[in-house]
Amino acid sequence: MKAAEITDKTKVELSAQSRELRQELFNLRLQKATSQLEKPIRLRELRRDIARVETRLSQLERKHALEKAASALEGVSDFNVDGVAAALRGLAKGELTRKDVFKTVGGVFQNRKVHQHPDTGAELIGLQIPNWMELLSLSTRCFELAPLGYLGVDVVLDRHLGPLVLELNARPGLSIQLANNKGLRPRLELVEKLDSVPKDPGERLALALSLARSVDEGQAASGPAPLSS
Repeated sequence: MKAAEITDKTKVELSAQSRELRQELFNLRLQKATSQLEKPIRLRELRRDIARVETRLSQLERKHALEKAASALEGVSDFNVDGVAAALRGLAKGELTRKDVFKTVGGVFQNRKVHQHPDTGAELIGLQIPNWMELLSLSTRCFELAPLGYLGVDVVLDRHLGPLVLELNARPGLSIQLANNKGLRPRLELVEKLDSVPKDPGERLALALSLARSVDEGQAASGPAPLSS
């Protein structure tokens, strides 16, 4: 299979193709286990084809999630979210890269803000975190696993598998507020004023981004908010 053969396929077509390839791979593994496999090279070809199909499927899912978040942001009239929505649109269309949009502002170590890695001394400001929107989306979907009002999600970045959830924390403490250099209380107060919270993870992510932007603008006008314990 050539990469060009899957470029124009839809998510539905790619999902069906992935299932067919995985079923064929399963059957060939059974043949190998019973010494009936005639073309061992087909196993390698199948694994490569599955990787190509599922990589393309992940790209389409990411594009759809970005477009859905941008659409939801544009529909929130109470907040000035044009900049965030435009950034998401740019990411979805490929006009912008994550490098153009999201960068680190520092880190937290043992409840202290740090600007260098405690072991290596490497600079922690201005770094580009891979898969940032996937990280946000993954964290948002954790609400279905643990429907808590305030939830901390520890995520690791695997070189081959990408973002993976390490654990969920019911009481993440001050580290998140320290890392963001922003108190939690203003965001909680905005959430409490909502009539309801969207059930769709993509819409929840869009709402969270819009609330964060609203808080940022309010703090720019009135000064930083206190940290909540």
